[in-house]
Amino acid sequence: MPPFPRFATVPLVKSLLRRARQLDPWIWDVAFALVAAVFCVTVLVIGTPDEDKFRDVDAIHVIITLAVCATLAFRRRHPLEALVVAATLIVVLTFPNYQTGGAPTVLFFLMYAIALHDTPTRSQIGLAVVVVGVAIAALNRPPDLRGGNIVGTAVSLTGAWIFGTVLRHRRDSLMEQVKEAEQRAAIETERHARAVAEERLRIAQELHDVVAHSMSVIAVQAGVGAHVLDNDPAEARRALENISTTSRSTLNEMRRLLGVLRNEDGSKAEHVPAPRLDDLPALVARVEASGVAVDLSVDRPPCELPTGVSLSAYRIVQEALTNVLRHAGPARAHVAVTYEPGTIAIEVSDDGRGLAATPLGTNGSGHGIAGMRERVAVYGGSLHTGPRPGGGFVVRARIPYEETAYEDPK
Repeated sequence: MPPFPRFATVPLVKSLLRRARQLDPWIWDVAFALVAAVFCVTVLVIGTPDEDKFRDVDAIHVIITLAVCATLAFRRRHPLEALVVAATLIVVLTFPNYQTGGAPTVLFFLMYAIALHDTPTRSQIGLAVVVVGVAIAALNRPPDLRGGNIVGTAVSLTGAWIFGTVLRHRRDSLMEQVKEAEQRAAIETERHARAVAEERLRIAQELHDVVAHSMSVIAVQAGVGAHVLDNDPAEARRALENISTTSRSTLNEMRRLLGVLRNEDGSKAEHVPAPRLDDLPALVARVEASGVAVDLSVDRPPCELPTGVSLSAYRIVQEALTNVLRHAGPARAHVAVTYEPGTIAIEVSDDGRGLAATPLGTNGSGHGIAGMRERVAVYGGSLHTGPRPGGGFVVRARIPYEETAYEDPK
C-alpha cells in the first residue's frame, strides 16, 4: 500500500492564497457585498421571534436591504459616501417599521473600513453621521432599536470605528518607519557612492603621479642610453639599470594602488608601504640619475605627520620634479620642505627654460598641476605655481595638519 502523502494539500492552499492576494481588492469587495446580501435577505425570509411587531416583508423592503448591502462594494474606494448611503437607508427602513434584520451589520463593517482606509477628518465625519443616524432611528422607536438594543448597536459601531482607527495608526507608523528606513538606505547608498568616487579619484591621482613620473624618468634614461650607446657603453648600461629600477618601483606602487595581488585564500598580498616624506632622498636619487641635479632640504618635522599629509606632500614633490624633467630642459632643481605651526610648506623650483610655466596662482593646464591642487584642497591648503623670478618655474604648496606628539623613530 503506497504511503499516504503527508500535507499534500499545503502547496495547493499556498498557491490559491498567493493568487487570491494578486486579485483586485474591488473584486473582493463585490464578493463581500454579495455574501452580505445573501445573509441579510435570508434573515428577512427566516424572520425573528418578534416579527409580528414589524411590517411584512415586501419588495421595497428587500430592495432597500439589498441597496444597503451593495454599499460594501465601495467600502475601500468611497468609504464615507458608502457609509452615508447605508446609514440613510437604514434610517429609512425604521420609519415604516420594517425589520432592519442584518442591515446594521453592514454599518459595522463600513465603520471599520472608513476608520482604516480614509483620512482622519473624513473618518470623524463618518462617525458623526452614524451617531446622528442612530439617534434619529431611536427617536422613531422601532421594535428592534429599543432599550438595550440601541445601546448595544451604538457600542458595537463605535468599537468597530475605534478598532479601525487603531489599525490605521499602526499601519501609518509602520509605513513611516519603512519610509525612514528607505531614506536612511538611500543616504547610506549615496554616501557609499561618494566614498567610492572619492577613492577612485584618489587612485587616479596616485596612478597619474606614479606613471607620469616613472615614464618621464624612463623616457629620459632611454634617450641618454640611445645617445651614448656607441661612445660610452658603461653610461648606456647605467641608463638601462635606472630604467629597470624605475620600472620595478612603479610596478610595486601600481600593485599597491590597485590591490590586484591576492593570496590563494583571497587576502591581499604583501606590498610596499605608501611613500612618505622620508622617501624623498630615494626620489631625488632617481631624478638625478635622469640628468637633473636636485638640491634637497627637508626640516625635521615637529610632530608625527598624518599618513595622508605625508603621502600628499611626497606626491606634490614627485609631480613637480616630473614637470622639471619634462619641460625645464637642462636645469637644476631645488626642493625645500619646511614646517610652521600646524602647516607644512613645500617649494620646488628650477632654473630651466620654464616652457610649461603658467602665471603664478592660476589653475594650470596639465593634469599634474590640477592633481596637486586637488591634493592640497582636501586638507584646506593652498597651491601656487608659476614662473620664477630670474627664469625657471616654481611650485609652492601649504598643507595644514593636526599636530600630534612626535615619536622619534630612533
